[in-house]
Amino acid sequence: MATITGSIHELNNPIKVWKNFRLAIEKNIESGVDEFVRHGQEMIETWQRQVRKAVGVQLPDSQWHSRRNPNKLFPYRNTGRQQDSITGLVRKKATAAGNFSITAWGEIGVPYASYTNVGKPARHDGATPGWVGWVDDVLYGDGRGGIMSVSDVFEAMSIERVIMKEFEV
Repeated sequence: MATITGSIHELNNPIKVWKNFRLAIEKNIESGVDEFVRHGQEMIETWQRQVRKAVGVQLPDSQWHSRRNPNKLFPYRNTGRQQDSITGLVRKKATAAGNFSITAWGEIGVPYASYTNVGKPARHDGATPGWVGWVDDVLYGDGRGGIMSVSDVFEAMSIERVIMKEFEV
């Protein structure tokens, strides 16, 4: 699995994971860089759509203060802020060293999303909610509920990078 370089911020900041890729500028590879970035962006956008859909199930206002279904893999949507804060991007930049620096990231921009990973909420019936740890899973875990994680996207991009490198002269 690809190693994520960068940082992971929790609680007071958006939860964000990112990775840098370096590509040498060669005449025969320069045209492939845009394709690499475009495909990476498509994968990040797929991740965004899948996670937004999973956390987009509206909980009726009347049930906001009641116990949630412990079998659900993702938390319910109350306000929509969490769903709207899910972002990601792949961008390229030419560096002075004669390379392309490509940065890719995935982010959940509301700080309270990380609270679903901190401990297990106490329930009178003793059930452990299925959404505990969902943020870790969709950012740098094995994914969940059929959704790949950002780490999986980075791994796929790293594999593509290795393939591209074989064609460099």
